[in-house]
Amino acid sequence: MLYYDKLFRNADDVHELFEDSIFRQSTFEMPTVNGGHITSVFLECSFFDIDWYWGTFNVSTFVASTFRNCTFRGTAFLSCRFVECVFEKCSLVKDNVGGECTFDDSKWYGCLATQCDGLNAVFLE
Repeated sequence: MLYYDKLFRNADDVHELFEDSIFRQSTFEMPTVNGGHITSVFLECSFFDIDWYWGTFNVSTFVASTFRNCTFRGTAFLSCRFVECVFEKCSLVKDNVGGECTFDDSKWYGCLATQCDGLNAVFLE
């Protein structure tokens, strides 16, 4: 399903949408997202002020998307692609049992991270 120019503010409304969808120029402003399996494509999307706990992004693609003031807690990014994305004031932190965020087989192309905790080390991998 294609979602174009939509604003999403409720995590409960998007959990089932995150499976095999395409989001274009959409905005996600959810204070907290718990879990979720995300297998979608995000084109020119914006993610603001999200505290994401234990999400699993599996073969997701992000192109020209912006992440601002987002915290990822024990989130897994598996075989994801990030192309020309911007990360501002974002953090990668451990979950409540000490699990790190992971980026197994994920690739970064032309991305920028400013004032972020943990992302610069990921870019260098």
